[in-house]
Amino acid sequence: GDVGPIGGITHKMRGAAAEGARDFLAPALNCAETIGYEPPGMRVWAIRNTQESILAVAEIAQGNTEKLTSCRDLVKKQQQARP
Repeated sequence: GDVGPIGGITHKMRGAAAEGARDFLAPALNCAETIGYEPPGMRVWAIRNTQESILAVAEIAQGNTEKLTSCRDLVKKQQQARP
């Protein structure tokens, strides 16, 4: 299914970082809220559905993130697409 937006994402990112997380899966609809709030050393990946979540976890575990879209990249693409 689709992954909807979540509340308090910046707090969740900080909490995850405090527990040692270096990667964070964020709903694509929340990506704009993450820009500038990423904890040092944390990569924030955009996900839209459960399939993308499963792929992201597998790719991160293998150290192969080329197929993933970061929130920064997603927001940048969205801004470039605006007329």
